[in-house]
Amino acid sequence: MPRIEPATGSDVASAPPYQVNNADFRKIIAILRLTVPYTGMILSTRENAEMRRFAFDLGISQNLRRQPHQSRWVF
Repeated sequence: MPRIEPATGSDVASAPPYQVNNADFRKIIAILRLTVPYTGMILSTRENAEMRRFAFDLGISQNLRRQPHQSRWVF
């Protein structure tokens, strides 16, 4: 469940039509964990450290990060 973050030159990212705030994002994570308990859930490192810690407590199972010197994603 991606959240659109501001991006240079993108009208949609500057003003997302359906913005998901932190409280709603936490609820979505909790609901997904309850409804699909055996499914892995991955969180992007674009979320701040506080949100990542809270999300792992709710059931996020992996953190997706991009290595600065690589062009591929690392799990």
